[in-house]
Amino acid sequence: MLDAAVGSGLLLGAGDDGTAVGHTPVYMEVEAGFIFDRDVSIEYVLGATLQLEDTPGVGFTPQVRLLRPFGLITGYISAGVPVYVFPFTRFGFEVGGGALFPIVPERFAVGAQLQIDTFFGGSDLPPDTTVLMFNLGLGGRVWF
Repeated sequence: MLDAAVGSGLLLGAGDDGTAVGHTPVYMEVEAGFIFDRDVSIEYVLGATLQLEDTPGVGFTPQVRLLRPFGLITGYISAGVPVYVFPFTRFGFEVGGGALFPIVPERFAVGAQLQIDTFFGGSDLPPDTTVLMFNLGLGGRVWF
């Protein structure tokens, strides 16, 4: 499968100077998911993220996604390791969830996702700073 989404959200930064609140830079992500042994309840995903606002950046997120159908809608939860590689570095952990609503069954679906990322290392984070992001993304999925 191939997913694509655009989103933004809320950013919280914690460090020695207190807590900063702002909006997450708008991002676009494209993800390729793979299944093995015809088990459609688990996907192994490699995503590429493009940060479009502020300092444009490129990152990757390997993750695992567990899916479960609820009538027409398929819900999922995921966990991954986001790593930005250019022009700055940043790494952390990600958990999320979402829902897919089929438009053309097993060919195309629209989706919404909520991702919670925590970044604790990288060249664009001051020392002793952790960033927490809550992002909402909207997009679609194509099955091959």
